[in-house]
Order: sequence, then C-alpha cells, then structure tokens
Amino acid sequence: MTDLRDIRLAQEEQLNTRAPKTKVFPAMIVKVEDSIHPPNRPDYVWVLEQGRKSNVLMVLNLKVAAVERLEVWVIESPLPGGELEIWGLFTDHIDLNNSGGGSLALPLHAQNHIFRDEANPPVDPVMVYEPAIGLLKTITNLSMIVNVLEHRYIYENHLYIFAGETVDLSAYVPSTANRNVVLLIGLDVISNLITVTSGNETLAIMSLDYPDIPEKTIPSSFVVLTSGQTYINSQEGHVIDCRDFLGLTPATLIPPPENEGDILISHNGTEWVRGLPVIDSLGEIVTSNGKIVTT
Repeated sequence: MTDLRDIRLAQEEQLNTRAPKTKVFPAMIVKVEDSIHPPNRPDYVWVLEQGRKSNVLMVLNLKVAAVERLEVWVIESPLPGGELEIWGLFTDHIDLNNSGGGSLALPLHAQNHIFRDEANPPVDPVMVYEPAIGLLKTITNLSMIVNVLEHRYIYENHLYIFAGETVDLSAYVPSTANRNVVLLIGLDVISNLITVTSGNETLAIMSLDYPDIPEKTIPSSFVVLTSGQTYINSQEGHVIDCRDFLGLTPATLIPPPENEGDILISHNGTEWVRGLPVIDSLGEIVTSNGKIVTT
C-alpha cells in the first residue's frame, strides 16, 4: 500500500525531472582590452568564472554597479538560448564584526563616482551638495566648541594654508534670558586665524541680527546662540553655512575705494590697486599696454 509520503516523494521527483536546470556560479568582473564592457554593449560586462584563469564570458548586468574585480553571482537563464546574467554580489566573502554584522569586500572604485563632465558620466556619480564640501566647514560636536576644517587660499599673490582650528563659543551665549545672538565664524586672511564677529543680541528669533562680514575675511558660517544654550548642533539649525565656493574672488578681499572717483584695478584677480583714472579730452579712460593709467 502506498502512503502519502511516497506520493509526495514521487511528485517531487517528477517536478525535478521536468524543471530546467539553472547554472549558477561565482565570477569576477574583469577588463578586456582596458574595459569591463564589451564594445558598444554598455549593459554587459566581462567576467571570469571563479577558479579559472581564462575563458572570459560576456554577461548581462542589470543588477550591480560595475566595478573591476567585483565578485558576483552569474546565473544562466533556463529559457532557450541560456543567456548569462549577473544575479547579485557574491556574498561568500563577508567581514564579520563583533556586533554580528558584516560588510561585503568591495574593491577600490573611485572612478565610479568621479563626475568630470556631462557627456561621460560615471556609473555611480556623486552629486555633491555644497555643504558636503569640507573646506573651511564648521563642524559641531554637541558642545560649545566648534571645529573649523582646513582651507587654502590665495591672498596678494601668495598661497596660504589654513590647517584648521577649534573655537570655544561658550563666552558668546547671551547672559540675559530670552535673548539670541548670531556669530560669524570667518578666516582672517592676514593672520590666517579664525575670527568671531558678533551681531547684536535680539529678543525674538525672527529678528536675528546677522553681523556684516569684515574686510579680508573668508566666511565659514553663522552660528545662532540662545541664552542658556549648552551645546551647538548643526542638525538643529544652530549653524548656517555661508561659504561661497562659486565666487571667483571673495568680495570681502576686495578693498573699497578711498576717495571719490577712485576705481579698483586688478590684472590678476587677487592684487587690487586703488587709483583715479586718467581721462583724455574725449572723456575716455587712458590705457597703456592694455592697462588703465591712474594718477
């Protein structure tokens, strides 16, 4: 007499006999003639089956960001034609840590993120928002001390390197209740040190007084302090980034005219000269060798 267990085993054997065999194997993305992609086939990559020294295969890749030496699973379609396709990352090599988690061993892949031009974007471009750039950025650490990161700048034809500086702002917290103050954190280009410029204390948060940017100062951020405050946190709106990366020359480095009629002249974008231009009989500014003549 045939029991239920025998029937189920027979059904499974029948299904296994009918089901098409699917080949799955680990492989590594490699370069052929200095490219991981076959000519004119950007959705395909070259892979080398694990354990082999030759027999490079062309496989469809719609699953992973292609990186040379990235280990992947390759699956052969059970459908007629049996096209090879990347199924996912090869997860056999996992670096476990004490917490029980792990991370995949990903090869170096900086080229996948570097965005050089619109015509040839990388596989995984990094679209950097201005506050993410580190130069002269004000960093908080849940205390009254902020850290201003390194920067480099040109002033009067000389390159200056600012190595970074920590600043304690606890002394600027308003001592009167329900008061606010805005501080400007900036880099003085002459001393190459961080300066703190304070605005006027105000009662309401909607009427904050932002201090003007002093001459010869590269701004980093505005910091808003409230009476009784014990820490500074950029995620809570205490820090307002005011760096200007798109300005060719910070306006605060340009000296103001001293006398009525003076103009500012610069032939290199960094060294500025004040002077009263010489005017000819036709009312035109006189030039010599392409430069404005001043008195």
